[in-house]
Amino acid sequence: MTESNEAVLRAATLADVPAIAEIHVRAWQRTYRGMMPDAFLDDLAPEQRYARWEGDVSAPDAEMTVIVAEDASSGRIVGFCSVCPQKHPEPGDEARPSAGELYTMYVDTDAKGRGTGRRLIEAAEARMRAMGFTRVVLWMLADNAGARAFYERMGWRADGVSTAIRYGARLVPEIRLTKTLDGE
Repeated sequence: MTESNEAVLRAATLADVPAIAEIHVRAWQRTYRGMMPDAFLDDLAPEQRYARWEGDVSAPDAEMTVIVAEDASSGRIVGFCSVCPQKHPEPGDEARPSAGELYTMYVDTDAKGRGTGRRLIEAAEARMRAMGFTRVVLWMLADNAGARAFYERMGWRADGVSTAIRYGARLVPEIRLTKTLDGE
């Protein structure tokens, strides 16, 4: 997909599932501490995510595309993202063109600050554009200021839609960000 001097972006394979699951869990445990209950985060394990990621990686491209960032020198997966048609449109969304969704995006801590996240989001947006979407959405924890600042630098904006999801014993607020894709 895309190559840089530090990472190669490519479609995920089933062989990547363990690394994807490990990054997914590690990112939640490091990033969401204080936003989600500690007990919930402490109980997460990569093995709990294998079936989900096997399904997503194996899904037809029209349903889900998973992109990994592989360190060019070590071959280690250092980040990933997934895109799909919007999973849960909100009331009023039916009046707008259908949307793509940046469903997940995580970069391992040691790969942050090297442009991996920027390259992943650019690849995700290109994939959603290729899927025919001009409007895209993502959901994020409302209290994740670092992620919000990153997405806003990339042109995403909160659209006022929010929800709360139960994680363990706590309702955690989420907000939706949107972006209009150009026709590149």
